[in-house]
Amino acid sequence: PDAVLMLSTGQYLDGGVHAGFLNATESIWGKIHDVLKARHGDGKLPLYIVGHSLGGGLGAVALHHLLYDGCLANKNAPPSACESSYIPVTAMYTFGSPRVGDETFVTNLVRRAKQTGTRIFRFVNEQDRVSMLPRYSPAAVVSPYRHLGEGGDERELAIFLDYQGKMFTKPSSRCTVNAKLVQCDPTLGELMGGARPWKIEHSRRLYIEKLEAILKNRPPFLEDIRREVSGAPAAVPDDIQ
Repeated sequence: PDAVLMLSTGQYLDGGVHAGFLNATESIWGKIHDVLKARHGDGKLPLYIVGHSLGGGLGAVALHHLLYDGCLANKNAPPSACESSYIPVTAMYTFGSPRVGDETFVTNLVRRAKQTGTRIFRFVNEQDRVSMLPRYSPAAVVSPYRHLGEGGDERELAIFLDYQGKMFTKPSSRCTVNAKLVQCDPTLGELMGGARPWKIEHSRRLYIEKLEAILKNRPPFLEDIRREVSGAPAAVPDDIQ
């Protein structure tokens, strides 16, 4: 029931975010904030956030902290506090990230990113179930979650890598019941009785191989990697070991 923590009802922090992602980020934030401020404050050096899976979820919370830095220190601060002391982020790249917060949280964060010129790229593999969790549609006591995008539209910032490795930006929905989703939520039956969601299509190696094949304009070696990730031996070319 308490999986979502309400951040605040104030001007800058409306919305809810997953308690685990929020607490994990804040447990180390004090140790890294000053370093980031010294290196990247006032645009000294470009700052990029990159994360796969859990790292993508933590990255979204970190992005919120960075772009609202001056406001977080004082919830009653005027708007000028955000503009004078936030830490600029050039771009955030996530791969197979789970959903992080509710619609208010993600909408406000995306609008703030656009305001500050921060680019967001959310890569998602076809059939990667981790990217479908927590569910978009509420189930029992679990609140609805959203990927980064305005108004609940998860296609806006998605870069979809299909099963064969082809890439689609701002993809059309593969979900017939909700056009705002890139892929449908897994059913509760699939979650309870299916394979572990972090196996196979969630593999970081599959993400890397698909993108490397696109950059080098060569066929991707996907089936060998799938067999290896699933536990079966596979002959994987040396250049992607």
